[in-house]
Amino acid sequence: MAEKVERRLAAVLSADVVGYGRLIAADEEGTLARLRALREQLIDAKFSEHRGRIVKLMGDGVLVEFASVVDAVRCAAEIQREMAARNAEEPEDRRIVFRIGINLGDVVIEGDDIHGDGVNISARLEQLCEPGGIMLSGTAYDHVRDRLGLGYEDIGEQTVKNIPRPVRAYRVVLNPSAAAETAAADKSAAGTARRRRWTIPAAAAVVVLAIAAGVLLALEPWLPHVEAADPAKMAYALPEEPSIAVLPFDNLTGDPEQDYLGDGLTENVIAVLSTSPDIFVIARNSAFTYKGKPVRVQEVAEQLGVRYVMEGSVQRDGDQLRVTVQLVDAIDGRHLWAERYDRNLDSIFALQDEITRKIVEEMQVELTLGEQARQMSEELAGDLEAFRLTVEGRARWLSWTPEGHTDAERLYTQAFDRQPNSAGANASMGWLYFQKVTLFLSEEPEKDWALAREFGEKTLSIKDGAYTDHGLLGSIELLEGNHASALAHADRMTKLNPTNGSKLFIAGWVKLSSGLPEEGMKLVKRAMRLEPYHQPMFPSWLATSHVMLGQFGEAREIHEALLASPDANWFTRQRPLWELAAISTLEGDVEGGRNYVERLFATMPDANVSFIRGE
Repeated sequence: MAEKVERRLAAVLSADVVGYGRLIAADEEGTLARLRALREQLIDAKFSEHRGRIVKLMGDGVLVEFASVVDAVRCAAEIQREMAARNAEEPEDRRIVFRIGINLGDVVIEGDDIHGDGVNISARLEQLCEPGGIMLSGTAYDHVRDRLGLGYEDIGEQTVKNIPRPVRAYRVVLNPSAAAETAAADKSAAGTARRRRWTIPAAAAVVVLAIAAGVLLALEPWLPHVEAADPAKMAYALPEEPSIAVLPFDNLTGDPEQDYLGDGLTENVIAVLSTSPDIFVIARNSAFTYKGKPVRVQEVAEQLGVRYVMEGSVQRDGDQLRVTVQLVDAIDGRHLWAERYDRNLDSIFALQDEITRKIVEEMQVELTLGEQARQMSEELAGDLEAFRLTVEGRARWLSWTPEGHTDAERLYTQAFDRQPNSAGANASMGWLYFQKVTLFLSEEPEKDWALAREFGEKTLSIKDGAYTDHGLLGSIELLEGNHASALAHADRMTKLNPTNGSKLFIAGWVKLSSGLPEEGMKLVKRAMRLEPYHQPMFPSWLATSHVMLGQFGEAREIHEALLASPDANWFTRQRPLWELAAISTLEGDVEGGRNYVERLFATMPDANVSFIRGE
């Protein structure tokens, strides 16, 4: 019989410090001292006065539970008013400003901890909030609207990520007499200004006060807000160099069509970091397996074998963009850096460079990436639509299916038409035609093969750098039997992209296929470590390197595991079956080899197998 879950109705309040990273960068010791003083003189006293209970630190804040919504909102209002008074005497660049979100709902009890949508919504409400303000859920508003002498502005129903129903939100007006003026001003500006719609997750019965990551560290003895990863539980040994996983930025807009903003930013940050030989960067495909899933930094670090984890979110409101980023040292659970950027939409290209620089600074890696970052930022010349088409096209191309190829061809072609002289657009088109031929989708394979080479060569003529197409040209040269040229491209590719898993795999494949199994094996193993969630072709070619070195037992073990995988399909079965047939024959087991061949052609029902049967 399942254990009964304990629940209760509770109120929770969520806040963070605006621009904490900027404050720390400008005056670390002074900022931390002022935050300690705030806790001692204001924060703790208000929680105690209004019967608030600090539950835990969560993400970038602290969770505080109240028995009464009235107590929670009154506490928040008093904190914000006191902060406004204190900040009036401070220079603007030294002001400590909070955002606060409050929700009321049902929560699940687990010891001293609380969980559930009630908790989640309170944290998201804070993201809707303007600096110095308070944001309420509809359930919280219903309990306080006539009781505290505050003003309230209904900002409508907000679409919340992973919640089936919209959440109504209300902005608190601390000065009641200003409520009417605020409403009138919004009405008159309706034609020229867009109302903010930063998304929130669903209803809850808790009022959370979440104070940004670094702040919480400063206000000891509060507990660390990230549980430290255990190196002994890591699936892979930690690399010697600083290692990082950049998780896909959450799209908090609530509109799937805006995914490209976070996806593109994530991909470009990964790509730029991957050009440094001093950083171990988990590759794009493995990082994106976490997209849209609730994850814990500790688990990500243990599953991928990395020390640092970066996560963030992107919210769009018209031409305005809010990007929140945090970098965590998973080994000791410390937030190294947390920042929120409010920018114009066209600033996303420059923002990539800024975030990348901050990451390497915090990881204490020498900053050598500026040129690559600028190059990638300049590629699309601020063309946001071309950026969208490229990001969405890449996602479809990577599926490596006929349907995905059709979608990618449409998207990539539109991006190329907008930016025909962009190295990135030409690289995409080259790989598109390469895929078209290798997936047997081309009606004119010779023509399309020539186009793949043409686009690859044009890419290099534009810029031999971050968007390098040595992988494409190396693959083409290899399949045409030009091994010397293919190897030259492989060597150049590994130099330019020393920690890019996909490019290192291509280089390893070229080396193996050109008769250099030891060099190829080294590159493929490195690629598999950078791509913990790698495609079946990675271990398949690793097995090939074992065969070339006469290590048949190791190769057989890898191939048999691939065939037993529940994800195996006709495409991923072909290489293992073909190579196992060869291994059996080389070991003198002719009948075993024949059985593998029969299984191979059973996956290809249209093939003529009479020649293999001696008919």
